[in-house]
Amino acid sequence: MHRETATILPANTFKEDCIVNPFSISRLLQVAAIACAFFAPVAHAQYPDHAIRLVVPYPPGGATDVIGRVMAQKLGAALGQTVVVDNRAGATGALGAAIVAKEKPDGYTLLMGALTSHSISSILSGSNAQYDMNKSFAPVAIVGRVPLVFVVNPGVKANTLAELITLAKASPGSISVASSGTGSPQHLAAEMFQRQAGIKLLHVPYNGSGPAMTGLIGGQVNMMVETAPAAHALVKTGKLRALATATADPIASLPGVPT
Repeated sequence: MHRETATILPANTFKEDCIVNPFSISRLLQVAAIACAFFAPVAHAQYPDHAIRLVVPYPPGGATDVIGRVMAQKLGAALGQTVVVDNRAGATGALGAAIVAKEKPDGYTLLMGALTSHSISSILSGSNAQYDMNKSFAPVAIVGRVPLVFVVNPGVKANTLAELITLAKASPGSISVASSGTGSPQHLAAEMFQRQAGIKLLHVPYNGSGPAMTGLIGGQVNMMVETAPAAHALVKTGKLRALATATADPIASLPGVPT
């Protein structure tokens, strides 16, 4: 189970689908070439001739923000122009996506989208959605897939997922689970976990992964199913305890954490 496939999506700039998958930082020059090839006829003869805005529709600190900042730095170097990260958090990523959907399709406003989050949000919002995943954007490149990990506040008396399930069964609703927002992959992963384990947790939605992790560290909530990049440093420093990954194979950055 993965939270998202992070994708750079421009406002409806071109019709061709050009996806690079799997993606690594070393392939950013390919993305730059793709951008130049498609955007140049649309915008200017020499694309880009001024700064590019990369909208990250989440608060700082989450996986999409981390990936977006690396992308902005490397893509800016490849294109020879500044790529400015613009965090526009709200509505589980929908606010930032709506902003980009309304921008001029000239290749100078990009969305660091999350396929899972934005697809889920557009469906849950129904007729109230302010963007259409199929019509509002054109994909440039898939830049990564982010695995999920079960983490708890160190004060929770559980060292394994089995022990956490035992605690939850002993007192239904007493264990709170944070998420980056209602309808987010973190939220749906926790709901799936509850159904499969036969337990009842108390869902506490936050406005993004960063605030949720802050609440988890501070003990306002007990656990979270979070992205590995966002949780990695906190697990390494002992501020959080990783119980298990939500993947079939171990995560190299979290050695010793069972699947």
